Amino acid sequence: MSSCDKDSIRVEDPKTEKPEVPNPENPAPENPNPEVPNPEIPLPGSGENQIEKLITPEQFLELFPYRYGADVNNNWIIDPSKDFYTYDALIKAANQIADVKVVIERKGFFKKITRTQKSTNQTKIIKEDPEFSASWNNEPLIKDEVDYAHFINTGSLEDRKKELAAFLANISHETTGGWATAPGGPFSWGLHFREEVGYENGGLGYRQDNADFPPAPGQSYHGRGPIQLSWNYNYGQMSEFLYGDKNILLKNPGNVTKDAALAFQTAIWFWMTPQAPKPSCHAVMVGAWKPTQEDITAGRKPGFGMTINIINGGLECRRPDSDKTQDRRGFYQRYLTVLNASDPNCECKCDTMQFY
Repeated sequence: MSSCDKDSIRVEDPKTEKPEVPNPENPAPENPNPEVPNPEIPLPGSGENQIEKLITPEQFLELFPYRYGADVNNNWIIDPSKDFYTYDALIKAANQIADVKVVIERKGFFKKITRTQKSTNQTKIIKEDPEFSASWNNEPLIKDEVDYAHFINTGSLEDRKKELAAFLANISHETTGGWATAPGGPFSWGLHFREEVGYENGGLGYRQDNADFPPAPGQSYHGRGPIQLSWNYNYGQMSEFLYGDKNILLKNPGNVTKDAALAFQTAIWFWMTPQAPKPSCHAVMVGAWKPTQEDITAGRKPGFGMTINIINGGLECRRPDSDKTQDRRGFYQRYLTVLNASDPNCECKCDTMQFY
């Protein structure tokens, strides 16, 4: 059964309790309170993408033999004219989004987000709540810097392989078309769906009134891409982070199923961007996230299981181990094997973790 049935939670509406949320043509992305140190400190990357050094085209094909374009009427062979989630698209996505850096500043529930296009040094404030700078707001300033060039580009070779396996495993669960007796096994069917099942031939869904990110007339914001990006407020935020303009994807959400590099970028954005009080999946997998005492009490530990908590804890964590979490782990273990990596001390479950 595919996660495209919407078994998972998407990024929350920014209008509910003010959480920190990452979740025509398609242009290229645009070329005095004390500060409290954030416990999530990104480790330095090299400034350029390294995925090609971690996974070969042949390994990618081994991981995703039944990706989108595989048709039962063609004996599950990929139709080249329909091949969407390609190796080249993943590499292109990582290289494009690596040119973006954001600084997320928070004072209580209120935030200010500044975006920088590194190649041009062009900086733009893409979000600033009026309450952030209000004279009465004496909350301590907490700052996160997210450099998207750090994606699969932080730590040792083994660390980077584990992060890559974890990222690919989670997006595979979100888009799986596999079943228990599927050809190649259930963990060979990641990236099988490009958009949410039931919306392939049209229909409007996931539209919600939102002053900051209003739905455009006639547009549907159902799940699309590897992370199944959903709801108008998430398309708008993704568009602001990537392009510096919320309207590009608000007016054209279907671009995510037209441009595979853009589709992968939506998943990278979600993976890299912290959603306070949640850390980013990236920070968890590279060891940059250090649990607070509150986290420790809640059973939250660094490891693959914590990425499940971040992505879909409300439905999959703090409950008996389910077929959903087992599916994610199955993909993770298979991908580690193909990438010649291992995670022998993996905290891979979230059954005892309190969700956020």
